[in-house]
Amino acid sequence: MPNQNNSTNTPKKYDAGDMYDIQSLSACDMNWMHTAIDRIRRDFIDLSKKLQKQGVHSCYFDELKTTLEMYSYLAEERHSCHAEMAKQYEEEWKGQGGEV
Repeated sequence: MPNQNNSTNTPKKYDAGDMYDIQSLSACDMNWMHTAIDRIRRDFIDLSKKLQKQGVHSCYFDELKTTLEMYSYLAEERHSCHAEMAKQYEEEWKGQGGEV
């Protein structure tokens, strides 16, 4: 039976600084995602209003508008979650003497 404690299966160690980096990057990415989806949603609303003035019924836009609003909300919520986790890890990291 091979030795279970060799260098290939030594557990990796992560500290609060590593976790802070991951969470703050995720928060930034989700903020960008929310910004992009919100921009698309606003452009879609403007386009649908113009098309409705040309006689296209609003029912053709309702489902897509709802989907854009849903993804905008989800991105905003994920951003908030990652930002909060980043703040917690930042405080823990600073408490351990780390510098952000």
